[in-house]
Amino acid sequence: MKKILDRLRGARWIELLLAIAAAAILLLQLMDGSGGSDLERRLASILSSVEGVGGVEVMVVEGEDGAVEGVLVVADGADDAGTCLRIQYAVQTLLGVEAASVEVVRRAG
Repeated sequence: MKKILDRLRGARWIELLLAIAAAAILLLQLMDGSGGSDLERRLASILSSVEGVGGVEVMVVEGEDGAVEGVLVVADGADDAGTCLRIQYAVQTLLGVEAASVEVVRRAG
């Protein structure tokens, strides 16, 4: 009986260690400098390659059903009206959202 209890205690420690490791991995992903979802990273990558846009950060807000409700784009080149329109049209086309759901602002700094 003692051997069984010792094995169970050992299994609990393994489960605890696995839970701690999983929590650490989740925290590292949340604190990762790239941040955001895969969709946000891909959208930022595409937008940053558009002429005049420069550095970009993107936040996509999804509703409970997974549909995109809003998009915030923070871009270095957003002080130019033409660049803002190119960003807005690109986001509308890629995500199928209305213009009112897309906000483009200049990055501080």
